[in-house]
Amino acid sequence: MDVLKDLRVDCFSLMKTYQIKEYLGIIETAYKQKGNIEGQRVALKTKSAITIRNRMKSDIVRGTILPPVVVGIVVGEDGFNRIEKMHEARDYAELEEIINAADSNTISIIDGMQRTTSIMEAINESQAVLEREIRVEFWITKNVNSLLYRMLILNTGQVPWNLKRQIEVVYNPLIKELTDNVESMTLWSVENPSNRTSFGEYQAEKIVELFLVFGTREVKVDTKGALADEFTKLDFIGVTSENQLNELFMRFLEIMIKFDEIVFELTLDPDVVEDEKFKSGKDLFGSQTLKAGFMAAIAQYIFGIPGEEYSKEKQNEKVAYLMDLFEHYFEKLKEKNDEELIEYLDFITLNEYMKTVNRGIGDFERKFFNKAFETLIDKKFELENLTPCWRAAGSK
Repeated sequence: MDVLKDLRVDCFSLMKTYQIKEYLGIIETAYKQKGNIEGQRVALKTKSAITIRNRMKSDIVRGTILPPVVVGIVVGEDGFNRIEKMHEARDYAELEEIINAADSNTISIIDGMQRTTSIMEAINESQAVLEREIRVEFWITKNVNSLLYRMLILNTGQVPWNLKRQIEVVYNPLIKELTDNVESMTLWSVENPSNRTSFGEYQAEKIVELFLVFGTREVKVDTKGALADEFTKLDFIGVTSENQLNELFMRFLEIMIKFDEIVFELTLDPDVVEDEKFKSGKDLFGSQTLKAGFMAAIAQYIFGIPGEEYSKEKQNEKVAYLMDLFEHYFEKLKEKNDEELIEYLDFITLNEYMKTVNRGIGDFERKFFNKAFETLIDKKFELENLTPCWRAAGSK
């Protein structure tokens, strides 16, 4: 077992040889959940790619040695500290135990999905493949942030990864980290926003999108373009490099949930809002475009607009200031009764602006809410109501 520590990203690289049956036991869940990702690569749809894949399967049956597969594991603070002590003592007797005990939702196949597929196909032809050996490199981190940064910077795959591909790889570890650390949040695997029964209930995929919005500072993230998103990836690298992106995202996710809690139970006259987009308080943070605008405005305030890079010290100052503003803001909102709160939120003006466009509605709404919450922050939350925010956003 060969273990090295990456001091820049604060993670461990571990190289170990396994029997193929042992390797498959470790990555079984990760493979099942991510098995379709490699298939989405354009190169694999070509005749040459299919031929190469069949040749790989044939070679595996005949005993070829494949390049190492790369597996990411998020072990959390306690697990990482245990490994730190092992590394200092150069005693790794318990390290394999940590790997074997890792929650399947914290394991990601970073590089090797296609090889794993070929291995499984080869096993169907010859059970002897199970006894063969394969090298596995583990990237062991305490949080998803370190794993993401390493993927963004150090990915050496021949086929370029776009940002969407990289987020998909760590999708389950990210969801687990969020649900373990963010209070009062329930994530669904299937979208059904109209049936939200409580504040803090969201679709998991939409929260992952908010993570991208927060990290890129873009209210709309083009996750599909491999070349077009190079600048987006640079912005993402900028905020992940200080190893605090996920921590800050979780803090402001909790802020968003508190806001959702304050407005959730508000009900409007159904006759008045029958044909409106926002018919009740729960519709506000049930809207992905509103949530995206909210998170983008916060991220732009903390990190600067895309292309800017604030120092960590400046970021921390802005975080502390903004958290304090939100705390006092929520205290003021809680002092209002329902009627006063409905008047403050000004659903009438908001809904009027929602009717002003017929095409590109989603893009309009994202930019609208981004500008609205940017205005609220700029005015230090001291407005008598949100009407100026809606008007500033609508005139953009």
